[in-house]
Amino acid sequence: MRTPPDPTTGPWNPFPSLAHLQITFTPTEYAPLLQSVEAQSDPPVSLIFMNTLRDRAAYRHKLALWEAYSRQATPRIWQYWDQLPRYVVARCPFCATPYSEPLDTHSLSRWVFHPNRQDAVLADGRAPIARIGDPGVGCAHLFAVHTFLNRNGTATTDIGHYDIYREDIPYVRPEYLPHDMDNIAVMTSFPVCRIEADRFVPRHLVYTLAYYGPEGLAFRERELAQPQYQLSAEDSAGFASIFNNPGWRAYDLPYWVQHGRLQWLDPTSPDLALRAGPVAAFPYGAIIGTHGAPRPPLWVRLFL
Repeated sequence: MRTPPDPTTGPWNPFPSLAHLQITFTPTEYAPLLQSVEAQSDPPVSLIFMNTLRDRAAYRHKLALWEAYSRQATPRIWQYWDQLPRYVVARCPFCATPYSEPLDTHSLSRWVFHPNRQDAVLADGRAPIARIGDPGVGCAHLFAVHTFLNRNGTATTDIGHYDIYREDIPYVRPEYLPHDMDNIAVMTSFPVCRIEADRFVPRHLVYTLAYYGPEGLAFRERELAQPQYQLSAEDSAGFASIFNNPGWRAYDLPYWVQHGRLQWLDPTSPDLALRAGPVAAFPYGAIIGTHGAPRPPLWVRLFL
């Protein structure tokens, strides 16, 4: 049995995209703004739960009304959201359209990580940001994004226990890359800081995989309508994932690169160009995490 790494001996993994890190606050202004956001920024609960594919038009309308009111009532909160840096998350393998989001890479405080949340990288349902399926978010081929937090050997109290699902080594979702479809995943990473001695110091890593296909969101809606993705009422009230264990092959990211189903944003490129190979240039082939990736079956390790 492999021993997991000590969670206090980081960094375990390099920061491939460190040159693209954006700092848009000073520590002095960031802390009080964040406190304001955490205390007052949430939209009404009824609005949060409207954020589904079926209710998307009504959700956008009510969100716009809430934002107009909130900008006047709580301007400091909107200073935080408006000042967040915008990052390129992926580029479409079919039409090259970039997909970008405002992300808080100053700390982990406003992040949520769960495999069921696949409409935005900053997956907190309370964040007033546009999501996949909304106008101007990526392109019509984009249908999901999966986000992983790797603490990278640095402990943190910036994020709550219930905001982290037990996934710190990224994997593909095989159900989103079926053999009979031309779907493709695009991967990148973001360094996330914490405040140390009045400085933003990169400590953690967020990995993302964005999924594209010729059918776009229609593919995801059809896939997730199948019975195996329906949670029981008990599971729906908790934190259960709708997805089954992905299996060892899903973690073998170089395999998916080799077979043309996984591409990545080149962190050595000034404009984060999309790369499809070769496998030797793929920067995410040996990621270390506390939970570890499942090992291949014995027969695979002996004969392949």
